[in-house]
Amino acid sequence: MALIRFAVRAVRVTASTIAVVALLRQEWVAAGAFAVVWLLILGAPRLFPLLQDHAEAP
Repeated sequence: MALIRFAVRAVRVTASTIAVVALLRQEWVAAGAFAVVWLLILGAPRLFPLLQDHAEAP
């Protein structure tokens, strides 16, 4: 499970980084798409409780 949580975090960081870089390069469609992906990944632990850290769980 730790490997899955690490992979989700890595994808989340990658998506947000690409969104920011795309904004700086004024590639609006790509920036918007990666921003939406980043927001969806942020909500993933609510749908899949296995992705939550024990320290972050309510």
